[in-house]
Amino acid sequence: MLGRLVALTAAERLEAFPALERGREDLLPAGILLFQEIMRLGRYDSFIVSEGSLLDGILHADDWPGMVERGVDS
Repeated sequence: MLGRLVALTAAERLEAFPALERGREDLLPAGILLFQEIMRLGRYDSFIVSEGSLLDGILHADDWPGMVERGVDS
């Protein structure tokens, strides 16, 4: 999928993803690549999509104090 997305023009990306905010269409392939690598390196097999912000997600996480204490390497 990433290869097909990279091959699209910015206008085609906006058309393919109507919810994508104009000005972010060039960032989409890089964002997906980063996301895939984070999932792979962290050995994650699932994720949660939130309509809120990152801060909102952290504050509502079941173990947010533990996440902060352990840091990224845990």
